[in-house]
Order: sequence, then C-alpha cells, then structure tokens
Amino acid sequence: MSHGRPPRRPRWQPTADTIGIARHYAAKPNTEDVELLIKLLKGSFDALRTGFVTELQYSILRGALSTAAMIERQRVVKGVAPFITAAAVAIDSIWNRITWTATGGHVTLYHHELTVMREFVTMHAFQIRQLSRAEYLRAVNSAKGIVGQTAQVLYGLQAKEATA
Repeated sequence: MSHGRPPRRPRWQPTADTIGIARHYAAKPNTEDVELLIKLLKGSFDALRTGFVTELQYSILRGALSTAAMIERQRVVKGVAPFITAAAVAIDSIWNRITWTATGGHVTLYHHELTVMREFVTMHAFQIRQLSRAEYLRAVNSAKGIVGQTAQVLYGLQAKEATA
C-alpha cells in the first residue's frame, strides 16, 4: 500500500552499461587534448609576458583560473589555493592596467606578477594531467556556472548604472 504517496523512484536510472560508466569515470582525457589546452595556456602566458595581451588571451588565463579553483574545490589536487588566489590578483591587476592605459594594451609588468603567473601555469598543467575525464568535465562545468553568474552580476550592475 502506498497510503496516498506516489511509488518510490530510484535516484539513479538503471543502466546495462556499467563498464562504460566505469570507463568514463576512470579514463584519462586524450593526451592530444591535454597538450592543446596546455599549449593555449602557455601561449597566453607568453603574450602576457611580452606586455601585450588580447582579450581572448586574458579570457583563456581567467578561465584557467576558474577551472583551477573548481579542481581545488573538488579536492582532487589539493594545496594549490594560494597559487590560484595570487594568480587571480596578479592577472586582475595586469588587466586593470591594460584597460585603463591609453598605450594600446602595452603595460609594464612587475617581476612578482610574472613569477606568480608562471607558477600558476606550471601548477595548472600539473592539475590537468592528474585528472580523469569526468573530474575535468565536472570542474569545467562548475567553472562555466561561476563565470556565468559573475557575468550576470556585472552586466546587471552595468544596466542599473546606465538607467540611473
């Protein structure tokens, strides 16, 4: 008897492909894909090191910071939060100087900013190589949510300022 309640439904849908699910969670990402991500990250850092970074390269570095923070939150690769925080402060100060100068994007970079960003790129490459495919996808999806929320807040504030 159900006593007026709907019947109980299992939390997880039954599946016949349990080996495929286990393989998905245990498999490492494709090596070429990982190396492409690291190459893009290092290319963005090299552009930053020259003192001229485009908005695309900034967004690659900022996205890597968000992804690294989500990987740290998952507790897969622990102990890198200080690197992430320092790199976020450095990239934000660099970007603020780029956007507020009239030199067309060329700014002077400080040694400690370059050191922090170099350490972050090395640390994030290590993080990516340690993850399984499912862990990496979960971190990227979480980072997308955080970036989307931040953009909504920023654009919402800009819309309120424009109407005021």
